[in-house]
Amino acid sequence: AETLNKLGLTYCDIGYDLRAIDYFEQSLVICEDNADLHGQAVCLQHLGNVFKMQKDTRLAVDFFERCLAVRNKIGDLRGAADCHDSLGLVYYGLARFTEATAQYED
Repeated sequence: AETLNKLGLTYCDIGYDLRAIDYFEQSLVICEDNADLHGQAVCLQHLGNVFKMQKDTRLAVDFFERCLAVRNKIGDLRGAADCHDSLGLVYYGLARFTEATAQYED
């Protein structure tokens, strides 16, 4: 799963977003099959980032919220803070300032 994530990050860096998404999704399936919650959170965060870069805010929010739920479940406070930051940035970009502010206050 970790190798697939690294491949996804590499493809994302060179602008091959669809290929990156494919690798992140493959990694997510492996993490889910192995009940690796930390790995799932990493994959979900990466997917949210790709969709945010693609300006697909609906999917970005969906993946960041799923990631946040997993981070909270495992008690990963720093990871949860990263998810709130990502959600805040998406909402800010949509001029949904109340929702953006709420993410930073959580």
